[in-house]
Amino acid sequence: MTRTYRQDSLKESPTLHASPPRIASVQTSSETNPSPSSRAMYGALDKPARRLTRFATWICAILMVTSLGARLVTWASGAMFAVFFSTMASGQAASLPAIAPASPGSAIVKASEAYRKAVLEGDAAGVAAFYGNDAMEMPPFQRAITGRAAIEQFYRAMLKGPMRVTGFTFKHSETTADGDIGYDVGTYRRTMSGGPGGLVEAVGTFVVILKRSGGEWKIAYITYTCDCPPTGTSAKGGVH
Repeated sequence: MTRTYRQDSLKESPTLHASPPRIASVQTSSETNPSPSSRAMYGALDKPARRLTRFATWICAILMVTSLGARLVTWASGAMFAVFFSTMASGQAASLPAIAPASPGSAIVKASEAYRKAVLEGDAAGVAAFYGNDAMEMPPFQRAITGRAAIEQFYRAMLKGPMRVTGFTFKHSETTADGDIGYDVGTYRRTMSGGPGGLVEAVGTFVVILKRSGGEWKIAYITYTCDCPPTGTSAKGGVH
């Protein structure tokens, strides 16, 4: 009797299977639906986190803007330096003609200046050194003189005579060169002293044809006029 009663009582007891579902149901409800006090607490904890996130975002934005600004400044500085050096290079390129090597025409003028000084110094050999071996000088009122040796004798007779050249100037009208051939055209004024009538001045024009030999310009042909008497020592004398 007792044994049977216990089995029946166990079968009829409702608490063995009903309790666990209620406990599980209560726990699930509390986790998915927090109370108002819990939500307030969690919200209070989230505010510092959101502020920190916003602060970090602003810092990142500021750093990005600063980096971009630095790159822009670097690029602008590089562009300014490029323009500056380009301007300097252009200026230097524009100034090159002022320091360019002397032209052949200026070399001819320089040689004529050395010739003029040799005449004033009475150096016949120095004057003849500016002529080519087969050069020709064609002075006014007399025959042409051919060859360097004959030209030297011509100047020696003039420069060592009683009259001396005391003044000699040139004015170049046109001086140019093409390859190894050049010419010089202009006017001259020569003053001689020691004659019976005192100073004698000769004024005229000249044309000189030059050839370059061994890197030096030598007179090939020279002719000139003279506004002076056709006779006497004053009619003699070369010009270049």
